[in-house]
Amino acid sequence: MNSAIQFINEKWLWLSLLVMFVLVLLFIWKEWKGRFNRIFFINSIVALIGLVALLFMFLNPTWAEEVQGKAVLLTEEFRQTRLDSLKNQEQFIKEINYVAGKNLKEALASVNELFILGHGVAAFDYWQLEEISVNYLEGQFPSGIIKLNYPKESSVGTELIVKGMYNEPNSGTKLLLQGAAGESLDSTVLKSDSRQGFTLKAKLKTEGKFVYQLVETDSVGSLINTDSLPVVVAGKEVLKVLIVNEFPSFETKYLKNYLSEEGHELVVRSKITSGKYKFEYFNTKREPIYGFTEKSLASFDVLILDTETFLGLTRSAERIVANSMSQEGLGVFVQPNNGLFKARNTLVDFSATLDGKEKLSLPGWSKVPIEKHPYRFHIASLRESLIGNYAKRIVMGKGVIGTSLIKNSYELVLRGKSDMYQEIWSSILNGISKKTEPAAIFDVSDEMVFVNRPFEFGVRTKKDRPQVQHSTGYAIPLIKHFNLDDKWRGTLYPQQKGWDSLNLQLDTTIAMNYFVMDTSKWSALASANSIAENKRFFNQGEKKTLKKEIYLSVSRLWYLLVFICCMGYLWLTPKLWN
Repeated sequence: MNSAIQFINEKWLWLSLLVMFVLVLLFIWKEWKGRFNRIFFINSIVALIGLVALLFMFLNPTWAEEVQGKAVLLTEEFRQTRLDSLKNQEQFIKEINYVAGKNLKEALASVNELFILGHGVAAFDYWQLEEISVNYLEGQFPSGIIKLNYPKESSVGTELIVKGMYNEPNSGTKLLLQGAAGESLDSTVLKSDSRQGFTLKAKLKTEGKFVYQLVETDSVGSLINTDSLPVVVAGKEVLKVLIVNEFPSFETKYLKNYLSEEGHELVVRSKITSGKYKFEYFNTKREPIYGFTEKSLASFDVLILDTETFLGLTRSAERIVANSMSQEGLGVFVQPNNGLFKARNTLVDFSATLDGKEKLSLPGWSKVPIEKHPYRFHIASLRESLIGNYAKRIVMGKGVIGTSLIKNSYELVLRGKSDMYQEIWSSILNGISKKTEPAAIFDVSDEMVFVNRPFEFGVRTKKDRPQVQHSTGYAIPLIKHFNLDDKWRGTLYPQQKGWDSLNLQLDTTIAMNYFVMDTSKWSALASANSIAENKRFFNQGEKKTLKKEIYLSVSRLWYLLVFICCMGYLWLTPKLWN
């Protein structure tokens, strides 16, 4: 279907028509010999045709024509059988080989419906397919690690926990977690299965930037693959903790031992009799705290209360604790018993319901069940979130209040599971402790950063015009979020492999470290992510064939040729007649 003619130089249309009209009058005047005859009419028509050709050569007319072509885009690891099946259904379908980053506009100019086979198109090429109806025929997941989760940043004393999913392992395939010096830290052997999850752990002992290695070997120990796991390990954060108990307990005894051994500054207040308290101090000066005031709580990062103390808070004490959370960012943790989930208080509702289960298995510790209170948590609002599957945190202004389902966690230490005990309490403390608000926060959505591939990052800051610079000193342009005033985003293309960094200009303390890898690394993971992203992006909602039009035009050389022929005729005709 053709649409109306449009002119590329349409803004000059009226001026061009005016000039055209004047030229037509001049040619008519030139050809006028005092009478109308055959030669006059022929020359006038030829002159008009030549002038119209000249006009079109300047205005460059175009018209739209609807496109109804189909094509198949062949990406990495496409299946030949699926291509053959598609070609049987669509006999005149066009084949296009995909190369990441290559311009597809010319190849897709006559296409309005596209099929994608294989692992899919890179996200940075989605824009080239915006005007086309796309059907992604999902590719086959490769053999290897297709899911990976581990902390890119952590701190000294915590555990590096690497979790993932391996697709189609051979029996006896072994995964080893190696340290920066090549030493073996943990390993697991996979069974022959369609998919199998794995967990590897290592203790982080030293501050710095490290590149751990995830090594795959077969059943006889031959190397299959090696991939990098970059981790930035920060120094151990020292927290100021206040524990207030109605009476001494084994739970608090083992908790204070753990906190003091980790180097945290700790004050423990236990009630002995009415009005009398026992104070213990670890790694801090001796300053007893008898009552809660906003001034006394301001110096602490975490306040830990047993259920009896929490439920027994006076109205004024509740108000002080609430203000310390919302205004100062204090983190509060309530040591639970069954009474906590039954009772009501005005400070917080943990939204726990009875489930009757008294055992719990933590992720990565499936063979070590632990005691729990017979309840389960519900997420009632966006302010609430879970810590693992055993604790809950609720945001209260700048601070957080939380509790746990675990019962008698100290028994893990008695059973020789100190590492599990430390993991639980480390996660709880990290989840509720007071956080200082930096001037800016960097965030990234990419799991891995590859050389010569676009690396997108975000910056959250209250600064009006933040400026981010690369480690080499050049500034990176930022684009402001269309809806959020404090969010900006930028893109860069890493040129060199290894550690690199970004930081705010004039404030090098606010920085983000990242590790650039070769594109050959994590190939199975990258392919799996590409399949999932293509499926989510192209196959959402009802599919409709989009109407696509291409603009056609006649080459200006043809207009020039017509003009020359007409002018040549008008120049030559009088000479022939004479």
